[in-house]
Amino acid sequence: MKVFDEETFKGKKFSSEELRGAEFEYCTFINCDFSDQFATSAKFVECTFEQCNLSNLNVSEATLNDVSFLESKLVGVKFSECNSLFLSLSFTSSNLDYCVFSHLKLQKTYFQNCHIHQASFMDCELMESDFSKTELDGTLFENCNLSKANFRTASNFTIDPDINNLKKTKFSSAGLVGLLSKYDLDIR
Repeated sequence: MKVFDEETFKGKKFSSEELRGAEFEYCTFINCDFSDQFATSAKFVECTFEQCNLSNLNVSEATLNDVSFLESKLVGVKFSECNSLFLSLSFTSSNLDYCVFSHLKLQKTYFQNCHIHQASFMDCELMESDFSKTELDGTLFENCNLSKANFRTASNFTIDPDINNLKKTKFSSAGLVGLLSKYDLDIR
């Protein structure tokens, strides 16, 4: 098993052979390409990805503990296949279109200034998560606990209050349209 500790990788294109089962602790990845690779059973602990392409990365049974993504592209990543033990993520100014977060505990997760179109949050624990300045067009929230989550500056979301827990969830008055869309109202 390959172990990397406190290393910085810049401009590297990773292969599936390099990622499978590898352990990365306290590493920083800058402008690296992980697209269409397999990180099966890999372990990332306290790592930061900056301006990386992780689109369609297979993270089956991968451990993602205290991992930050900054200005990165993660289109189509199925986070629901990760090892859920110690799962801790944050996303800033990243593209998360078509990602799957179903059945995960993501309390206090930051999705700030992100683009999250057509993603799936089904049966998720998202208490106190922050979706500030995040665009959520076509993203599905179903059977989620969104208590105390922040959607005040989020846009284009549709959340059904009948099938999600919204206790003390934060919305702006403009965001109320996303809560009432199923009623086909003319709100101006």
